[in-house]
Amino acid sequence: MWSFSLVIVIFACIHAIFSIVAHICNPHSNKIDNDILENSIFVCIVSYKDENWIPDVINMLTSSKCFQRVFIGVIEYIEKESISEDIPNKFRNNIRVKTVSSKTAKLLSHGRKECFENLYRNEKYVLFTKSAQLCDSWDEILINYVRENDEMVISTKLDNSTDSKFLKIKSVETNNVVLCTGDLHSSHYMQYIPSILWCEDFSFGKSECAYICFSGEHFLEIAANYHEEDVKVYHPGACIGKRVPHPTGLRSKTTISLAKKEKVVAFLKKIGIDMKRKHVAPQLLCGLTLNPNSEECISKYGSIWQAKLMIENLK
Repeated sequence: MWSFSLVIVIFACIHAIFSIVAHICNPHSNKIDNDILENSIFVCIVSYKDENWIPDVINMLTSSKCFQRVFIGVIEYIEKESISEDIPNKFRNNIRVKTVSSKTAKLLSHGRKECFENLYRNEKYVLFTKSAQLCDSWDEILINYVRENDEMVISTKLDNSTDSKFLKIKSVETNNVVLCTGDLHSSHYMQYIPSILWCEDFSFGKSECAYICFSGEHFLEIAANYHEEDVKVYHPGACIGKRVPHPTGLRSKTTISLAKKEKVVAFLKKIGIDMKRKHVAPQLLCGLTLNPNSEECISKYGSIWQAKLMIENLK
């Protein structure tokens, strides 16, 4: 007679064999598993006294092409009670939460650093974003942009519309650069377009350069650090998402003291901004890099001629 424990072992082995066979015979299951391993995404979210962050996060998962590869880390700054227990069971494996007192909150860059250091689990790609409603298949679109390029990030300013935008310089103030946006003349999700600066609203890239996003307290410091590491910044070719209503989040540093920031000053001069003279190259006022190629001109203004005309009008 076989012992009861031996019977249990035999049944377990048989079950394991059938599971393996079923897994092999199901190519869709294999594809998802491989995709999770090869293209996992960590989304860094900082929630400050926001009792409605769960629907926003779930929307990110449901609008993705493959939510199984998307893992969202949320630093939840609370005044009273956490709402993390309200996360639906279906998405509990995809959402990681660290709850802390709102009294400890500082700047956005600090919150993102705390989120990354505590909740990141070696995903291949990292997305830093403010509260946003992302477009369908946003994960696939972003991965396709950077899959073959380790030295680029996709960054954009999030507006309250689904219009395709690109960054422009509005003005230079004492110790700050004011950004605005223009409408892309032609847009397509298959292309990415050179950006004049990095924007903290939305930044996606491979995990190897994620640390740069909290390497400074002002966005110009972070942009200079990307430049120093030779990481190029691009816009998505079409609207990747729009801002959603939310409580006032963690603030970002609004000014930067340039007295001991030689690297930032040198970076700004190289791209066409002289902070001492408060002068901005006309290309940047148009949202164009200093030496735009034909693709950039056409995407932003419809033609090379029109882009050159805009630049001439601002000289």
